[in-house]
Amino acid sequence: MDKIVLDSAYKNLSGEHFVLYVDETFNRPEEKLDHSFYVVCGVLVQEFYLEETRRELLEIVGQAYWHTTEALQTDEGHAKAEELLEYCRRVRGCHVFAYKKNLPKQGDANELVSSAREECLRELLIVVQRHCPGLRLIVIEKRQTNAQNDADRRVVKSLRAEKRLSRHTRLLLVSPKDEYLLWLPDLSAMAFRRSKTHKDKTSYYFEQFLGEISIVNTLD
Repeated sequence: MDKIVLDSAYKNLSGEHFVLYVDETFNRPEEKLDHSFYVVCGVLVQEFYLEETRRELLEIVGQAYWHTTEALQTDEGHAKAEELLEYCRRVRGCHVFAYKKNLPKQGDANELVSSAREECLRELLIVVQRHCPGLRLIVIEKRQTNAQNDADRRVVKSLRAEKRLSRHTRLLLVSPKDEYLLWLPDLSAMAFRRSKTHKDKTSYYFEQFLGEISIVNTLD
């Protein structure tokens, strides 16, 4: 069903329109890590290049499944991740991040994480709409519960009411198995995360491959 809805939405776009593919990563405030944070990442792809980009990603990965964190468990996965990142650097698409660090430690952890996601998603969409008036479709990876999906829908509805998001910009929540282009923000979010959490060679992925093609908005 997601694939049918996606295909229908794509048919309403013209070549100069853009699609924003969105994913997230975070450290929860109660976890015993250096610091907590929430990051929402969006990757812009022009409609004219959708099919070509999808085909090239599939050629690099070699199968109809990709999850960056899982891939990094093997040497082959590391090589694929670096090849994908080099592809992103080469095609010079725009990667946008909304980054909130040091989440509050007091209060219900789930509510704190949900609030951080809402803040980051709002900031991401405002920034992208401002810099890319041709944005016409937002594709977010479908979350685990209907309540979580509805929370994302409320963010978009609120931004439209505030006239900070075009009424022509549509939101779809889908699975990566139905849209391989969701591999892009998954990859970008991983690279950004590891620049904050790791000290191995993956900690340099963001600076090495994405630094020059990224916009990072830090929420204080």
